[in-house]
Amino acid sequence: MGRHPAESPPHRARPDHEENLLEAVIGLSANLFFGTGIPAAILIFNKARTTGDVLFIDASREYREAKNQNILTDEHVQKIVSTYAAFQIVEKYAYRAIPQEIADNDFNLNIPRYVDTFEEEAEIDLISSPSNVFEKLKRVNEHGSETWSARELAKILEYSEFRHFLPVIAKAREACEKSGHKIQDHFEEMLDMVEIGSGAQRPVENWLLSRYACYLVIQNADPSKPLVALGQTYFAVQTRRQELTDADAVKEEKMRLLLRDEMLGQA
Repeated sequence: MGRHPAESPPHRARPDHEENLLEAVIGLSANLFFGTGIPAAILIFNKARTTGDVLFIDASREYREAKNQNILTDEHVQKIVSTYAAFQIVEKYAYRAIPQEIADNDFNLNIPRYVDTFEEEAEIDLISSPSNVFEKLKRVNEHGSETWSARELAKILEYSEFRHFLPVIAKAREACEKSGHKIQDHFEEMLDMVEIGSGAQRPVENWLLSRYACYLVIQNADPSKPLVALGQTYFAVQTRRQELTDADAVKEEKMRLLLRDEMLGQA
């Protein structure tokens, strides 16, 4: 299984073998047999075969781990046997190759040439996935409001000291005011208690930031920082989502008031 294609049988079919007795190649997992840690293969030859096709089965993942070596269970064996008996293609498990395909592969019997077991990785939503670093830092209070700690944000953006992050917050506060928003609605100054040894604590400056505040902070952060670009995308999308949600809420409230007025007018 793991040999180079240029090596000799059993990993190559013989093009000059007129009888063409090879019927199936079954790949097994590593460490199935005592003293043999490498993957093994079973080659089945059949004088009574009625087709020139060869069935390739990738059973390398069919095993159960045990203390000293892997084990083929009855279920695994049954799957292999039934697949061989059916002699049909099974996605990511078995492939029925015609003689020309084998010839095109220079009579190489390496199973991955015929059975594609590649699994595409699921796309990760970097915006809303819990694996997103900014999502992990989010705090939600009892009223459902989302906030972020400026100190935690500075840390993941790789500012060496919080004092270097304070000018970024100042610029963000200025941008907030210029945009017509109330600074106090988005930037809440607070004190955090940090350990200083021997169980003692001291207060340190911090800011509690709204989603919009984070968006402004990230926009004013050092663009050379690795996570700034991701943060800009994350908070831009999150802010837009909230805007749409708020707009829908306002629309519904207007409809509710309109219906109420109509009902009062008909009373």
